[in-house]
Amino acid sequence: MLRDAITRAGSAEPEKIRGALATIKDLPGASGSITVDAHRNPARPAYIVACREGRSRFLETVRP
Repeated sequence: MLRDAITRAGSAEPEKIRGALATIKDLPGASGSITVDAHRNPARPAYIVACREGRSRFLETVRP
């Protein structure tokens, strides 16, 4: 996210990076696509997995 924000800002100045963080939309990440809201909070999907008897099973994806 930081690299993307610096690229978007065209600068390594903290205030420019801060502003650019709020413009991130659908950035591919290890856990899925990331979009940042106006408060610079990343909104990304959560994956619900059940673990029973030593086995894990995917249940659902919750999107913000």
